[in-house]
Amino acid sequence: MATKEYSLLLREELVSLLLKYDEKKKYGLVWNEERVPEKVVPDCQTHLPTINQMAPMISTIKLSI
Repeated sequence: MATKEYSLLLREELVSLLLKYDEKKKYGLVWNEERVPEKVVPDCQTHLPTINQMAPMISTIKLSI
């Protein structure tokens, strides 16, 4: 692919190139801020697991050294 010298192009030519670029399909990751948040997000905001919830389970485990 040849490299163009964009500084030599006229304004109309640059606008035309930009419009062609905008029409191309874009591939890759797309971040859509308007989407519905995943279920885990509101769950973690209200019900975060803590070590206190695991304390009864840990006390029943016997450690052998």
